[in-house]
Amino acid sequence: MRSIQAQAALADQHGLFRAASALDVTSSLLNCSRCLPVNSLRKVAKADIFVSHSWSCASWMKALALCHHLNLDLAIASSVVIAALSATFILFLLQAGDAAQRFIPQPEDVLFVWLFYVPMATFLIVYLFGHVFSKTCIWFDQVCVEQDQPSVKAQTLQAVPAFVAQSAQMLVLWDETYCQRLWCNYELAVRAKAGPEHAMVLVPMWKPLWTLSWFGIGFVLSCMVMGYKTPPFETASRRALFMSLFELESLPLYMYVCSGVPFSWFCLEKLRRHRWMLDEMQRFDLKNARCTLESDRQIIEEHISDLFDEALDPPLSVALDAEESRPPPLMDEMSLWHPWRSIQQPSEDEMQDAAVPLVQTMRDIRHITSYPTRAEVIGEFNAYVRATLRDSVVTAMGQENEMPFKLCMVAILPFMFLSFVTVLGCDGHRDCRVAASNMGFTSVSAYMVSDAVMNFLLVPLFLATNVPLALRCNQLVTRCAAERGILQLLLGSVLTGTALWISDCFMMATGGIFFVVIEKYSPIWLAGFMACVILQLAAVCLLFCKITLPRPKLACCRSIVVAPGSA
Repeated sequence: MRSIQAQAALADQHGLFRAASALDVTSSLLNCSRCLPVNSLRKVAKADIFVSHSWSCASWMKALALCHHLNLDLAIASSVVIAALSATFILFLLQAGDAAQRFIPQPEDVLFVWLFYVPMATFLIVYLFGHVFSKTCIWFDQVCVEQDQPSVKAQTLQAVPAFVAQSAQMLVLWDETYCQRLWCNYELAVRAKAGPEHAMVLVPMWKPLWTLSWFGIGFVLSCMVMGYKTPPFETASRRALFMSLFELESLPLYMYVCSGVPFSWFCLEKLRRHRWMLDEMQRFDLKNARCTLESDRQIIEEHISDLFDEALDPPLSVALDAEESRPPPLMDEMSLWHPWRSIQQPSEDEMQDAAVPLVQTMRDIRHITSYPTRAEVIGEFNAYVRATLRDSVVTAMGQENEMPFKLCMVAILPFMFLSFVTVLGCDGHRDCRVAASNMGFTSVSAYMVSDAVMNFLLVPLFLATNVPLALRCNQLVTRCAAERGILQLLLGSVLTGTALWISDCFMMATGGIFFVVIEKYSPIWLAGFMACVILQLAAVCLLFCKITLPRPKLACCRSIVVAPGSA
């Protein structure tokens, strides 16, 4: 810790601590500018984000991961707000009657453009470019390390631990080579001991691709059902009305067949990559990490050992009023840190000056003390990665067969935008009175309210469970067919398509019961509707709500919780 403070002071003295904007970092990663001029960087005392990454990973994937971390929440909020504002404006024009014909000559086209295509485009634009005007300052070695002057470059690299400790957040861009890089492990160790708690965010390289892929699948499936008009329903009895809605609103079987293949492929890839990440942490061993310059290995390992060595932590000072109660001082190198030496606390300069002799002294006398050996200290860091860090990742991201609720909502955003078109477009009819009459409603307002509840509450509640349901189906396939290949994909496609079909059947059955309750009220049908909703809410809680038991913390490590915002 003393060495990190000394590095921070040296970096501040020479003006080495600089940060770049998010746009500069992404531009550099996309090879628009490999290195920025030093005068274009901002001198800062503390960066917002320190990016920890492996150079083996593709630059465009790291740029996409950075966009995911910075822009995902803004993209979701922006697209939903645009859809809501467009729906409000169009609803106002539709209420204007004949005057609205000047603005909406072809209602279906306008609804599709403003309620579906514009929000979809808004999400993608903000997701990829929302950081353009961001004031977030980022320390990223590819941009912030001056490459033209070797001496300055060496000083900057030496001060990297200080940059880690002085950054408000460390963003880990995780790929399959991250744990194998010694410098990356060093940055993790510094953050574990010197950084504030709850300040590490881990974004796996597969997560942005996963998010955009599911968003694209939702867009394609939504386009396949665009323009569908509901035919007249049988309203002679409750059973006839229920069967009409169930049969006519169900999707064609070929859509489940077509969607089963991509669903299964993305789920299998996610399962494999997520499981590999957790397994890599569980079997982590620092000695297996590689270093570009093998001569740096001993130095880095010694730094990590010093960080996790409890013998180098200064004990608490206890001030006693009785002067004679103090025992005689010990050796000069150790007495500075001894709790009984003096009531007067040592100054920062004295602590830094004594850091090097203290470390050397402890290395010389360790064999006659009860403190852990160097190998045992390295084992403490290994245990931190295997337990504390891994548990934090599981808490934030779940196991391999789980998916955060926010990412599942991104997957169904296209269907939510389509719901705006369905409700305001009166299920494909230009006249809502015709649609209400076809479904047996005597009141247009009752039809609109029922349609809104169905599309904005019930449909999202059911669709949100499709992704974790597909993950669990494909996990079952991986257990039955261990080897990757066409057999896993075929079995996964069949099982996923079947599960999605069953889920949609349950959704349409719930919707059918709901419309029966609204149009032809019956206590029995109401009880059936409540039972379906309770079952679905239980499924949502089972798939998304996790109860994690607290795990005892390691004595030498601080707990770091990976922020779920990377979700």
